[in-house]
Amino acid sequence: VESRWGRSRAVKVEEKRRETREDVGVCGSKDAQVRSRVAYANGLFQVVWQDSRNLYPKGFDLYGAQLDSTGQLKTSTEGEAIITRSGNQSVPDLAFDGTHWVLVWQDDRNKDAKGSDLYMARLGHSQAKPKGSDAEGVVVYSGAEDQRNPAVACNPKAGKCLVVWTDARHKTKLDPGDIFAARVDVSTFKVLDPKGVPLAKSSKWHDFVAVTAQGSAFVAAWSTYIQIDQGMVEAALVVP
Repeated sequence: VESRWGRSRAVKVEEKRRETREDVGVCGSKDAQVRSRVAYANGLFQVVWQDSRNLYPKGFDLYGAQLDSTGQLKTSTEGEAIITRSGNQSVPDLAFDGTHWVLVWQDDRNKDAKGSDLYMARLGHSQAKPKGSDAEGVVVYSGAEDQRNPAVACNPKAGKCLVVWTDARHKTKLDPGDIFAARVDVSTFKVLDPKGVPLAKSSKWHDFVAVTAQGSAFVAAWSTYIQIDQGMVEAALVVP
């Protein structure tokens, strides 16, 4: 899935030939659909993105669409609203926990007071609407300074999801962000590490974290900058 400025699109790649077969319009709404993410489970692809159609005066919203296993769009070409409250909801990511899509995002509802926070919600598998109690979002972490660029992976075998993000709570002039993580219990949808757990905390600048499930654990990887034009990729195995 890619976001072109003003459009979100998907392409299907033939497994045997490794060739792109078709380019599918996922959302053709006006304005911009950007920062798209996609996950697959039980015959459905779920796409989510940051949408600017209501940017003024509300801010960015989160929209989504579904495709079947053949790559055909199942939802409206305008996209389906997922999270549309006032203030920016942006930088989404999602994973499947065995029953629901788990959506995480960066949320600016408290930005003027203390910076961006992280929220999450469970979405139905075949109809990607927030579960009733999740409609306003569930706090992952809401602390001082910005928490940004979240990513999520779920491990049904372990009964846990892992949310990772860049965190500015200890920022300095030369170190604007560290990498933090929090476990989420799949059955209760409760955050098990309400203050977050540091994965990378040093005088260096850490950002752009990704995470995936591996066996009964998780692997997170991120960029570490030694200076503005010199960096490396680091990773950690997280056992829930």
